[in-house]
Amino acid sequence: MGLPLGFTLLRLVLLVAVTIAAGWALTRPFTTTGPRTRQVVTGAAAAGGVVSLLVADARWLPAPAAAAVLLCVCTPPLLRDRFPGVARCVVAAVVLTAAAAALWFTGPPLAGAHVVLMAGFAGVAWLAVCPPTVVVRVVGIGAGVALLASLAQITVAGHLVTPPSGRPVLARVAVGDAPVDVLVVPHRPGWNLVHTAVPLKVGNSPTALVDAEERPGASGRWVLVWLGEARASLWLERNGTHATMPVDPGKDPWTGPDVRDPEAPEYASAVLASLLTGNPRDQPWPTHPASRRRAPDLSTAEAQSYLRALADAFPGEAPTAAGLAAWTASRAQ
Repeated sequence: MGLPLGFTLLRLVLLVAVTIAAGWALTRPFTTTGPRTRQVVTGAAAAGGVVSLLVADARWLPAPAAAAVLLCVCTPPLLRDRFPGVARCVVAAVVLTAAAAALWFTGPPLAGAHVVLMAGFAGVAWLAVCPPTVVVRVVGIGAGVALLASLAQITVAGHLVTPPSGRPVLARVAVGDAPVDVLVVPHRPGWNLVHTAVPLKVGNSPTALVDAEERPGASGRWVLVWLGEARASLWLERNGTHATMPVDPGKDPWTGPDVRDPEAPEYASAVLASLLTGNPRDQPWPTHPASRRRAPDLSTAEAQSYLRALADAFPGEAPTAAGLAAWTASRAQ
């Protein structure tokens, strides 16, 4: 299953809006623009500002601040007359800067980048209705750079990527300076098993973080997390540093065995192996007790390819018989 259509469209609108708004702001000192161009720019900035709120999943943004963002980006397209100065731009900047300052230490990771993106759209929208004075042009260059820089930071952090809805997901997340591999199974509404190879705290909010712990007979660390319906964020913490990764469990609850069962880690290892083939398929639930798990035969060429893929995609993960069987079956299809 591919990315959700709605989020894909939002991402496309955001990229187009940044291109138009930032491109206009950066080139305005060297070109002249007519009323029609300014209308296009204010419209693109308004659309980008609204979409940036949605893409940020900004439930962490207080309602008054969200209302201020909408007011700042949606008012300029409705104006017909020019303003004699940049007073309105200053008002918009002050409102959004105050929101950013209030949220800088309380919002999720990259909250600042999202707020800067919103502020950049608001600034460009207001600058487009101002006379092209030197101050307006200089401020416009700053707004254009802010748009591009914040979008780049959000993109690199993976905030514009959503995993396939309702399917197990494997992601590599930057937590501080170190990448962490995270497996979420089954990635459906309800209880989910989250697996990592390093000490980590995981939760569905910054106030509900739980230590991932070792389990008998399984490598790495494991933690159970409850996920609701639709797109959200999984919170991670390592050595006091926070990060988030997008999840989209969808709306269909998990109908398989309870992932709180002791056999769940073995099932997860089979899911992981199947994902690594690039041709994931449904995996059977283990039928033998964890205490009777076999050590897999790693002497075959197929086993060696499984070992290499596992080492590259999930360093520190030990191979399992269930994983090797899933790897072989998925590659045979």
